[in-house]
Amino acid sequence: MTSADDLVIEDAYPASPEEVVLLFLETYPSNPPDGIKYLSPRLTATLTEDSALGLLPLRELPAGYNLQQGSTSIETQASVILVEIVYDSAAYWVEFGLSQMNGRWKIDRIDSV
Repeated sequence: MTSADDLVIEDAYPASPEEVVLLFLETYPSNPPDGIKYLSPRLTATLTEDSALGLLPLRELPAGYNLQQGSTSIETQASVILVEIVYDSAAYWVEFGLSQMNGRWKIDRIDSV
């Protein structure tokens, strides 16, 4: 018989593009290696050490996030999420492009707008 103590519980991967973006924003600034799991292989393959540091507008921890707009197409397995990232000094608009890969939403593109 297996007890609850014998089970290894993995963190569940987020189900929606919005959840992927929000978890990336919560994780990446303080722990970049953990945040990279939300990025597509295509995006991570193009990152250098310098470009990885510039994925978000500032290198400091954001004070908050406002999900402004999102559109998802199941047919094309693509999603675009617009987020206002609020820092203590200013707010920035960032657009995240996501694609579904092996049943998981992954961030393909991060652009300041």
